[in-house]
Amino acid sequence: MEAAEREGVLTSKSVLVEPSSGNLGVALSMLAASKGCASDDRYVWLNQYINPGNWQAHYRTTAPTIARQFPRLDVLFVGAGATGTLMGCARYFREWHRGCSSSPWTASAR
Repeated sequence: MEAAEREGVLTSKSVLVEPSSGNLGVALSMLAASKGCASDDRYVWLNQYINPGNWQAHYRTTAPTIARQFPRLDVLFVGAGATGTLMGCARYFREWHRGCSSSPWTASAR
């Protein structure tokens, strides 16, 4: 959302349109409401599936947090929805913790 706001694509009068494969839909709705987004004829689709901000957020926040909590982590299994968490963590651990491998976890992997 912050990148879209900086670029002027998302304003307080924008209507967000976003598919959700998890709890992002709820979080995005709450965040949008807190920023005053209201119905209008302009629709903004942030598209978590191809938006690089998705994996970058997990690279900057989620992965470093996991690394601090588990400094000797060997394997990280990540649920795969829109794959932002997986891609951000995989890139982070590949660059900063080469001894750790990242693997997607899906319902079919059970």
